[in-house]
Amino acid sequence: MAPGERRVQLDLPVDLAEWLQNFAELSHRTATDVVRTLLEAERRRVAANWERPQ
Repeated sequence: MAPGERRVQLDLPVDLAEWLQNFAELSHRTATDVVRTLLEAERRRVAANWERPQ
């Protein structure tokens, strides 16, 4: 594990876990890389919504 990283464990439904693994293999990435990309995009989306004037 790289400095500044923390390991987390997720319990996912079997179909979602299989989809994640298959998608990672098809895109030649690790499941960690796929999840990291999705979470970073979601974090940007949420931050943009919070910063939007009401």
